Order: sequence, then C-alpha cells, then structure tokens
Amino acid sequence: MAKTPRDAVDSLRMHIGELTTRYTALMERCEHLDVLLQEKEKQILCLQEELERIHARYKNLAMAQTVALQEGDVAAARSRFEKLVREIDKCISLLNE
Repeated sequence: MAKTPRDAVDSLRMHIGELTTRYTALMERCEHLDVLLQEKEKQILCLQEELERIHARYKNLAMAQTVALQEGDVAAARSRFEKLVREIDKCISLLNE
C-alpha cells in the first residue's frame, strides 16, 4: 500500500502508463491481425474460384471421356458389323458356286 497520497497517485500513474502501453500494443496487434485476416479471406476466395474452375474442367473431361468411350463402342460395333457382312458375302459366294 502507498504510504502517502502522492505515492498512491504515482503508483496509479505508473499502472495507467503500463495499461496504455499494453493497450497500444494490443491495438497494433489487432490491426496486424485484421490485415492478415483480409489477406486470408482474399486467398480463400481465389482458392474457391480455382476449385470451381477445376470442378468445371473435371466435368468437361469426364464428359469427353464418356463421349470417347461411346465412340469407341461405335467403332467396335462397326467393326463387328463389317466382319459379319464379310462372312455373309463369303457364304453367298459359296452358295453361288
């Protein structure tokens, strides 16, 4: 405890000075963290946009792959059909002999 009123006032001034210093430091840190938060929010937005672009690309590639597989099926079916036509032609030519 303070011995005199003057000591009490000096002690209060010292504590107020410490609190003011702490407050200033905390405000600076808060401003710094606000800046970091804004940067991270921008980064998140950019990454979300990139993710959307990647999803769209993936859907396009999946569609292209599906179409390519269907075209491959068409080619295989055409090949089987041509083979059957050749066999029929052979049979007809054997019958004509």
